[in-house]
Amino acid sequence: MDEFTRRGVLRAVGAAGAVGTVAVAGCLDASADGAPNGDDGIDKDDDYDEIAWRYDTGGSVETVRDGILYGQEDFMDGTGGVLALDAATGEPEWRFGRTGGYSSYTAPVVDEFVYTGYGDDAIGSGSGSVYALDDDGTERWTGETGSVYHRPRLADGLLVVGSDDGAVRGFDRDSGDERWTVSVEGEDAGDPAPTSPTVETVADGVAYVTADETLYAFDLANGDERWRYDAGNRLSSLTVTDTVYFTTRERVGSVSADDGTERWTTELDSVKRLRAVARGTVFVVRGDDLFAIDAADGTERWSDEPDAGADTDRTIRIVAGAETDGDERIYIADSADSDPATLRALALDGDERWSTALGGAEGAAKMETTTETEPRSISTADGSVYVVTAGAIHRYAFGGENHSAVPIADIWSHAVGELAYVGTRDAVYGLRF
Repeated sequence: MDEFTRRGVLRAVGAAGAVGTVAVAGCLDASADGAPNGDDGIDKDDDYDEIAWRYDTGGSVETVRDGILYGQEDFMDGTGGVLALDAATGEPEWRFGRTGGYSSYTAPVVDEFVYTGYGDDAIGSGSGSVYALDDDGTERWTGETGSVYHRPRLADGLLVVGSDDGAVRGFDRDSGDERWTVSVEGEDAGDPAPTSPTVETVADGVAYVTADETLYAFDLANGDERWRYDAGNRLSSLTVTDTVYFTTRERVGSVSADDGTERWTTELDSVKRLRAVARGTVFVVRGDDLFAIDAADGTERWSDEPDAGADTDRTIRIVAGAETDGDERIYIADSADSDPATLRALALDGDERWSTALGGAEGAAKMETTTETEPRSISTADGSVYVVTAGAIHRYAFGGENHSAVPIADIWSHAVGELAYVGTRDAVYGLRF
């Protein structure tokens, strides 16, 4: 751990002024689509009923475990490393790592220990590490890798990570011993810079890794390659059930999880992300368009698209499977120049269940009313839907009623539990609704 231990931070607080002196609790991971750069609009010298606590260094919020809120500090005003705040008081517990804007840490993986990857911005430099931290922020072990740009994956006693030296490694989660290493091929064999593989997910003893146009399945026990599949275009996302579903820039497809045999592909230009697989349907997003694809044969079941020619901002959240107690929904927040902003809830078959105005935040104590309703992200927790817009974070009941909001602009990320947490360039907040 660097010099920013809890005691060191609190000493600095006493010398430089109050940091994070109010209160907090709880969390559910969800990140905004963009990374706004503006002022969050909050005067830190005023008291606000809605703000339970404020940590006066900007950053992102990720998750809460055992009463600690984990995230990352912004590198411009903070360390750029991993941040741990007390989830009951907002006080800093510890910080780990420091960047200078030319290197970065991944979002932390929080389990019994806290894991994070590190790398610089010189792609192909082969310089990086993965760290395991104890609950007080001290290093438990360090593994040498290439630069790590994507969050490591944890399963079956292993931490699996891809790095820009073209390798995927499996480390013992407790000791840090390197169990195995495999190399993957880049897009161009003549390119002197190796590819940077991404461990997309781990499931049923297999690590699924993308590297440019190729999807690999590696055995978690020993790193042996079970199969590989050439997608013909750069892979952008995947989801694994008993089948592997994937997207590229030009199509959606599926392959067997057992041997990588192609089952079907469907042409769909400019696909952005695969959002969910549920009830025999693959949900994918292309720009502002949502498509529901039959998981068995790849045929289109239905779509939800803005009106042709409309200048629309849209964000989509699909809540299905293990995340629900039978209340599976698709939430779509729309903002267009010509129409009022709306939040809609659809069933998984595309039928609309309810719709409500995505209104401005009104009546917040000592805060200016905002009507900036361009949607940024959506999450769900504890019977509520949370929508981050350009000017606020909003909360609705699952039926669309009981709206409340807190106007904080340019939110980078948010997380929800007993309170809501938001991270901005200026600060991290715990909010009351």
